[in-house]
Amino acid sequence: MNAPSNRDLDIDLAKGLACLMMIYGHIGFQMNVVIDRPPHLVPSWIFAESSVALFFMATGMNVLHYVQRAASKKGFGPTRDFLITNVALFFLGFVYNVNRYSVGLMDLFQGIAVAAFVTYIPFRRQWPTWAIVVIALELFVIAFGFALTPDPSIGNGYIAVSAKAFADSMRPGAAHPNLMGQYLAMLGELRDLPLWQRFLFIQFSALPWTGCALLGGVLMRHARTKREIWLWIFFAAILASSLAFPFFLAQHMVDYFHRGKPDYVLRHVGIAGLFILAARRWYTGQWRAGRWLEFIGRESFFVFVLQWLFLEVSTTIVKSPPSFVMIVGQTVVVMSLITLTTKKLAARRDRGADSMAFAKRWFAIAIGVGFAAWWIGRVPKPPLYLNVHLAHLISNISSIAFAMAFPSLKTLMRGSKKPRGVPEAAHA
Repeated sequence: MNAPSNRDLDIDLAKGLACLMMIYGHIGFQMNVVIDRPPHLVPSWIFAESSVALFFMATGMNVLHYVQRAASKKGFGPTRDFLITNVALFFLGFVYNVNRYSVGLMDLFQGIAVAAFVTYIPFRRQWPTWAIVVIALELFVIAFGFALTPDPSIGNGYIAVSAKAFADSMRPGAAHPNLMGQYLAMLGELRDLPLWQRFLFIQFSALPWTGCALLGGVLMRHARTKREIWLWIFFAAILASSLAFPFFLAQHMVDYFHRGKPDYVLRHVGIAGLFILAARRWYTGQWRAGRWLEFIGRESFFVFVLQWLFLEVSTTIVKSPPSFVMIVGQTVVVMSLITLTTKKLAARRDRGADSMAFAKRWFAIAIGVGFAAWWIGRVPKPPLYLNVHLAHLISNISSIAFAMAFPSLKTLMRGSKKPRGVPEAAHA
C-alpha cells in the first residue's frame, strides 16, 4: 500500500475517508437509518454525507497539484493533456451511469470531470485567490437560488417514491415491482428536464459542486503558509452559516437529486474544509489506518464501482433491525471485501499498464459490455423488470473494466508508446 513519491498523502487520505463515509452512508440509507433519523445517529449521518464535498474539494486540490507539477516540465502541454483526460472521464462515466440507472443525468464522474476542468482554468492562469473565492461563492448562490425556488414539477410531475419505501423494498422478502417502475418513471421525468437544468443543478451537477473544487484548490494554495489561519476562519464561518437555513430532510427519492440545498452544501463544505486543513497540518503518514485510507483514496475508482456490488449483497443477506452497530459492522465487512478485491485488481492493472494491448482490451470491454447493458435495459419491461436487473448485473463488469482501462486511456488517445498514468485531478 506504499504511496508513489509524487502523491500528496493528505489528499489521498481525504479521498479514502470520503470513500469510507460514502459506504457508511449508503448502508445506512438502505437500512432506513438515514430516512428515520434516530436522534443519536444524526451526527454520524451528517459526517457520512460530507463525503460529497470531500471528493470535490480533493479534486480541486489535485488540479492545483497537477498544474504545479506541469509547470516544472519543459515543453509539456498541460492544457491539451488535461482536456483530453477529462473529456474521456466525462464520456466514459456513462458506463457507470448504466450501473446506477442514471444515463442522461450528471453522476459522479461527469461532475468531477466538469469541476476539474473549470477549476483548472483560474489556477492555470494564476488568478488571485480573492477572485477564485468570489467565483466559488457566486456558484453556490446560483445553485441555492435554484434549490430554494419551488419547482411545480417536483410536486405535480415527479413520481413521489418514498425514500423509506424504496429502502424497505431492498430487503429480502419485500420486493415491490411497482416501486421499481415508479422509480424508473421518476428518473425518466428527470431526464425530460432541459439539458441545461440537468447539467447545472441535478444530482452531481456543475453547480454547486464546482464551487467545492475551486475552494479545494484555494485551500491547497494557502495551507501551510502564513495565510492558513484565514482558511480556518473561512471554513468555520461556512459551517456556522449553514445553521441559518432549514435542515434538509429527504422525504422522497427525488430529493436525492436536488441536494444542492444551502444548509446541506454549506455544512458539508465547512466540515470537509476543516478536516483537510487538519490533515495537511498534522498528518504525516505514520498512522497505519491512515495508510489504509490513503490506499483506498488512491484507488477510489475501484471503490466507486465495487461498492455497489458488495453493498447490495451485504444488505440483502443481513436481516437484523437497523442500528449503529449493525451499520458499522456491515461497513467493516464491505470495506474489507473492497480492499482485498481492489488490491488484486490494482496489481493486475499495474502489471499491464505499459501495454497498449492491455489498455485497448479493457477499454473495449468497458464500452462493449456497457453498451450491451444499456441496450438490454433501455426499455423497462414490467411487472418484474427482469431486463433492468440483468442490465444492472452485467454493468458491474463494464464498470470494473472502466476502472482498469482509464489510467492508460489518456496515453492511448495521444498515441504514445507507453502509458504514464493520468493527471491526479482526473483520478477522483
